Amino acid sequence: MQTRAAIYVRVSTLEQAENGWSIDGQISDIRNYCDSKDYKVVRIFKDAGFSGGDMKRPALQKMIEHGSNKAFEVVILWKYDRLSRNNIDFPALLHYLKTHDIVVESVNEPTPNDGSPYNEFVVGILGLVSSLERRVITMRTQMGIKKRLEAGYYKGSHPPYGYDYNQDTGHLDPHPIESKAVVVAFQKYLEYESLNQVRNFLEKMEYPTKKGGNWGITSIRSILRNRVYLGYYIYDGIIRMNEDIKLIDEETFEKVQHLMDERGKYSPMYKHNGKAALRAKEADFMDMGDEEVEAYLQQKADMPPCPRCDGQITVCKWGFRDSPTVGRLQQYYCRDCNYEFEQFPELPPREDVEPCPHCDSVYKVRKEGTAKNTAGERYQKYYCGGCERWFR
Repeated sequence: MQTRAAIYVRVSTLEQAENGWSIDGQISDIRNYCDSKDYKVVRIFKDAGFSGGDMKRPALQKMIEHGSNKAFEVVILWKYDRLSRNNIDFPALLHYLKTHDIVVESVNEPTPNDGSPYNEFVVGILGLVSSLERRVITMRTQMGIKKRLEAGYYKGSHPPYGYDYNQDTGHLDPHPIESKAVVVAFQKYLEYESLNQVRNFLEKMEYPTKKGGNWGITSIRSILRNRVYLGYYIYDGIIRMNEDIKLIDEETFEKVQHLMDERGKYSPMYKHNGKAALRAKEADFMDMGDEEVEAYLQQKADMPPCPRCDGQITVCKWGFRDSPTVGRLQQYYCRDCNYEFEQFPELPPREDVEPCPHCDSVYKVRKEGTAKNTAGERYQKYYCGGCERWFR
């Protein structure tokens, strides 16, 4: 029986620009490698535009999830640093995959996959080298940003909402429409005292977002908190003033900050979000009964300890949609060691999936027809994440 292989590829925006690395190029090299090894490719996981230090990459999380369900026996990488450039996360990922009997191989950094101490040592050194490269890149990037800011220029080329980046001058230029939306957002928040009503007003007046989608509460909150609209370039303690980009006066900005701070004290999230609930009780922001406090403390007591430091951990989010772990608490956070990690329990197979007829994948999600389909509700379409095919 052929060994089932999963391909994992990643490229950051900077790497693609400087080195010309591409997702398709990596996949092509890995497929040739799999052909030479007589591996059967059953999964392809792609993370485009993500840093190697980011553990929240969507495709990486899906690869870990599928691996825990025995979907493949080997993961093929173009280079080991595609998996992670963090000297803590890299060995942790290798260990996790190893506990599920999954081997990790690199096309451009071949090592003997015999489980020997020599192999683990070589792979570990390669991971440390990748971590060093990432830190050097980060340090150089930060130094470049600081030098630009000290010289009076904007810190980068990605402008905040309300502005365009002028490559000729190195400064921000107010966008003719977006800048008006910023001013309106500040004015309407003072009038409505509600982020939701500000969002509804911006939608009603058809002010565009940066990417053309719908307005979100988080985006509006970020705008109202951003001091760039006062005319400041700010980065890592460095502040430079540019009157030409100022959209909001100091008095209006401070009124908005004070109002947001006051309203935040009484929001449901503040009242019922973990330790904030106890802080709110102590500050008399809410009347929390003894039974509620006891229930909260019991919830904390039921959480497993952190596997890295035995500290108290809390839940971050739930399982992914359309995954075997949907609706199950998946991601955890430890405040003591400031670390986020995954725990994937062994779960029974889902009843709404079937084996793919083209490969050994176990995921086949049914999609009902829509009004755009000639068959309407009778239309059924399936997708296999292993061979990346849609079929009826």
